[in-house]
Amino acid sequence: MTIRILVPASCLVLLLGAAVLAQESGARRIGGFGRTIAEELRLGDTRVVLPMNAGPPLWAYPPSGVSLEAFWIEACPFVAVLQIASVRSGLVYRADMDIKVLEHAPSITAEMLTNVPASEDDATWIASTIRARVERVLKGGVKPGVELVFEEDGGTATVRGVEVTAIVPWKRSMVAGPRYIVFGALTERGELRRTRAFGEAPSSGRLVSLGPQGERSRLEGLTLKQALTYLGSEMHKPLARP
Repeated sequence: MTIRILVPASCLVLLLGAAVLAQESGARRIGGFGRTIAEELRLGDTRVVLPMNAGPPLWAYPPSGVSLEAFWIEACPFVAVLQIASVRSGLVYRADMDIKVLEHAPSITAEMLTNVPASEDDATWIASTIRARVERVLKGGVKPGVELVFEEDGGTATVRGVEVTAIVPWKRSMVAGPRYIVFGALTERGELRRTRAFGEAPSSGRLVSLGPQGERSRLEGLTLKQALTYLGSEMHKPLARP
């Protein structure tokens, strides 16, 4: 069982944007009933979408006169550029998606949010293991060239011959290939918990936010080089205090 270490409250994020679901167009949506994935499938299904049934965590906004980026830099212990090497999805069991557990639980605990590898019959969710190389570090004490291995919710897997795509509606997933500017924290085990990420669009090389939408970060639309120059200037600005 994977032990999850919670990120400090100052580094949690309110992700309001919806993921781009064009690729799931026409696929039946399942979930929300506290059953296993297999129990949600119907005869004739070939492809289904499983949205996460939990809301986004809360995030504080910067005080007046402070940019979002400067606020994120101070709030998050780790800020770096990552090159994603691989993304591998697998079936997992999460207790907070099991109605039999929820019926007897007074509240959701951190242990219930743990993703445990599961069989096709027992899985309630899909998670992805991501391998990334640290290309550049702005904050966090990790040396360039280090490989990070971490887990994120969502991904695609097969259950009883049906392609199941699990999504987190308020953020986009990382994919192999692009470079990302990531704001977040590293656990004691060296696992990344990201709160913000901006990835290079394959067609233009310009940065695109992974969520939330509508936040109007100045990083969107910049090249990676331009973004790093801007973040360097924001790191040395004193934040306004109430």
